[in-house]
Amino acid sequence: INAEYMGASPKLEPPIFIYYEVEDLHQNYRRFAYSKSNKQLAGEYSNDTNDVGTCYPIITESERRNNRQKNNTVTNPCGLLPKYYFNDTFSLFRKEDQVQIKIEEDELVFPTEKHKYKNSANNWTDIEAERFIAWMKISPITPIKKLYGRIETPLEGDYVIRIANNYNKVIKKLNGKRAILISSITVFGGSQTFLGGCFIVVGTIFLIFAIAFWFCLTPREAVYERKSEYNK
Repeated sequence: INAEYMGASPKLEPPIFIYYEVEDLHQNYRRFAYSKSNKQLAGEYSNDTNDVGTCYPIITESERRNNRQKNNTVTNPCGLLPKYYFNDTFSLFRKEDQVQIKIEEDELVFPTEKHKYKNSANNWTDIEAERFIAWMKISPITPIKKLYGRIETPLEGDYVIRIANNYNKVIKKLNGKRAILISSITVFGGSQTFLGGCFIVVGTIFLIFAIAFWFCLTPREAVYERKSEYNK
């Protein structure tokens, strides 16, 4: 355990979602986003570096490990995107009795996405893990926010979060920060109101324009009808 944090939680009803955020890592950069092998992720492993050219500049084990000792074996999975896979682990405990709260690792991605990822030879990580699949989905914005797990029991009171700090080397290299978020949802969706606010604002603007056009066009139609009757 590298870090331990304590905090109070208001009453949250399941499902409760745990997210992590990573600052200053831009998945939407073209070089970063396309540095992977779709065939390799689908379970077709090849030790020929020519077959995984799209993974440049992280193709071999030496390049992934930043190791000066040469190892020309093709790393699996290769590429910048898998290399920087977020691998911190979180554990949640109730403070009063130190009972661990189970964090579920499934149902983090759509079922249609899971069939695209298959394990093969010499995997350095579980390609079929839903946390890995969630990481491989390109985040269009920064900080990167990804779903880590979900909790199916109610939360209320004081809790302790213990973090195994496996991602520290990457964060130091980026001079970035990490954060953990715990959130519940309602029948109307998540607690993020930005998107809903945008829909309301845009909908209101379109409604105003529609009413304005209706008032502007109605007199012209009336004049056209009167002219038609006169011509008859």
